Amino acid sequence: MVSRKLVAKLMKREGLTCLVRQKKRYNSYRGTLSTIAPNVLARDFTATSPNQKWVSDVTEFRLGSSKIYLSPIIDLFDHSVVSYTVGKTANLELTNTSLRKALNKAKPGPGLVVHTDQGFQYQGSAEGLVDSFPSDF
Repeated sequence: MVSRKLVAKLMKREGLTCLVRQKKRYNSYRGTLSTIAPNVLARDFTATSPNQKWVSDVTEFRLGSSKIYLSPIIDLFDHSVVSYTVGKTANLELTNTSLRKALNKAKPGPGLVVHTDQGFQYQGSAEGLVDSFPSDF
């Protein structure tokens, strides 16, 4: 085993340098693309019954040299995953698909609150998504 200091000393003596790229952290902020909804949840992350409050976010995972994105819908009543979608890009289609799956699976009644960080993946047209909501919503 060779120490890091020895390698640095030998590299300096030979005039060798190493280019180190700084890691880029995933950041979903792209500015305001549409109307921002009011914060109805107001940091009250408790629910007294199922399908009362759902939360969602997009998480990036690095797999080798590629990235994948996970968009889960979580029920705050019991912290269960109602639905999720995995994709190669973090976009509106990824988040809409997980919400559409959750609506079809859980069939929530009126009064459901869906809370997100309102990043760019959640901003945009809800065309086609509105049809997923129950008619009495």
